[in-house]
Amino acid sequence: FASPETAAAKVEVTLGTKTYTDHLALLRLSDGWKIVAKLFASRPAASPGSVDTTPHDSSAAEIGAAVANYFSARRNADACMMGSLLHPTCQLLGARRDTGALCEVERDFFVGRTGGVHKPTAAGVGASKWDRLVSIDKSGPDTALAKLHIGYFVQDLALDPSALPGDRMFTDYLHMIRVAGGWRIVARIYTASDAAPSD
Repeated sequence: FASPETAAAKVEVTLGTKTYTDHLALLRLSDGWKIVAKLFASRPAASPGSVDTTPHDSSAAEIGAAVANYFSARRNADACMMGSLLHPTCQLLGARRDTGALCEVERDFFVGRTGGVHKPTAAGVGASKWDRLVSIDKSGPDTALAKLHIGYFVQDLALDPSALPGDRMFTDYLHMIRVAGGWRIVARIYTASDAAPSD
């Protein structure tokens, strides 16, 4: 759980001859909890576990570099870098606190705000003191879920229109897939708070 209305779950299910490992992103909307994004990998059902032949140091370095670039794009207000990290089909989703409605931000709008609204912020200054990678969980050689905290000053907050301007700490669940050109973010499920959580 990242907030009372945002969570991630990892499940395994066997269907016929395949076992699927799913990373599910869930939002509590006005009509209950809904799965809003699913990232999956499969393996033969007879296999006792997922086999990832990618060298650990290479895999960790690649995913870590992509997440580091995500932080850097936000810190430096670099829309070009952010655009290179988000797959063209990337979805950005949250739940509104007041109505429980799904809040979807268009990819290009998010990229534009990165370079046009947010100001560059030095690491460790202001809201950026909350920046940290919480976890990375690979479900297969080419799929991963990264959870991170990232803070920045916002004038307005789509998830809470009544929120006043100020520092916010966002918890992002980034669904990532390795495609030609490296690891790309295919979904960002997020929530915001006024202060960092204890975990």
